[in-house]
Amino acid sequence: MKRGQLVIAALAIVAVAIVALVSAGGDGDEGGTGAGGVEPSGDAVRIAFAFSPEKEKLLRPLIDRFNERRTEVGGRPVFVEGEVVSSGEAQSKIAKGTLEPVAWSPASSLWGRLLNFEADRAYAPEESPSIVRTPLVIAMWEPFARALGWPGKPIGFEQVIRLARSNQGWAAFGRPEFGQFKLVHTNPDFSTSGLLAVVAEYYAATGKKEGLVAKDIERARAQVKDIERSIVHYGDTTLFISDELRKRGPGYASAVAMEEATLVDFNQRRNGQPKLVAIYPSEGTFFSDNPYITLKAPWV
Repeated sequence: MKRGQLVIAALAIVAVAIVALVSAGGDGDEGGTGAGGVEPSGDAVRIAFAFSPEKEKLLRPLIDRFNERRTEVGGRPVFVEGEVVSSGEAQSKIAKGTLEPVAWSPASSLWGRLLNFEADRAYAPEESPSIVRTPLVIAMWEPFARALGWPGKPIGFEQVIRLARSNQGWAAFGRPEFGQFKLVHTNPDFSTSGLLAVVAEYYAATGKKEGLVAKDIERARAQVKDIERSIVHYGDTTLFISDELRKRGPGYASAVAMEEATLVDFNQRRNGQPKLVAIYPSEGTFFSDNPYITLKAPWV
């Protein structure tokens, strides 16, 4: 088999293996060396696989397990070389040709569409298998959420955004000791939760729940720009923001747009900070589908 055929066949094997291992309940703590101890042989078919940082704990051990099995294609072993790159950074670098993976797993399929737009080529297929799905939630300290009526009262992006833009802050809800309401999300140029939060802002600004079109975006642009001015902190990833929450607690943020999986991880090791609760927006929410994308690029 020619190299191109070997790579394509190997990609299919890796896709099936990774998705199957995750579906079987791989949790990052079982099997594999966890240290990448397996070395590729000289004739190995190397698969450069870039993935977003929130999946590293899940995928690193699974990649080790796959490499330890020494699966072959065309009589040659397949070896996966994993690299952690934030979704937005990877999208930009792949479009420019400075990052050349043959497989890519951003946090959301939205990045594949943005890649195709920026590169002006169909590098990412329209449909790709999902490794794991997690919803975008509004993470809020439990005492703060209860002040808004959680869990009995529906809370949405529109209400949270209105609160973030209010000069009264928590005093409007009878809790002046909480201070100003501080809304935080990640940088939408690099992070999926930030990108999805901005999209949610456009939906909230237009009052729509689906079918957002170009004229809606133009009409809501000024309002969303105003909303973005109320964001008190940006971070490149939710992992960075989670670390800041552990260090600084409620003084850092009142509410954060993040994936449900990140919230669960925070609560498991919150370093004495209050518990975060997940508010599922009343308007509906987006899912990070974490696709396994086989790129259709010149280097594949």
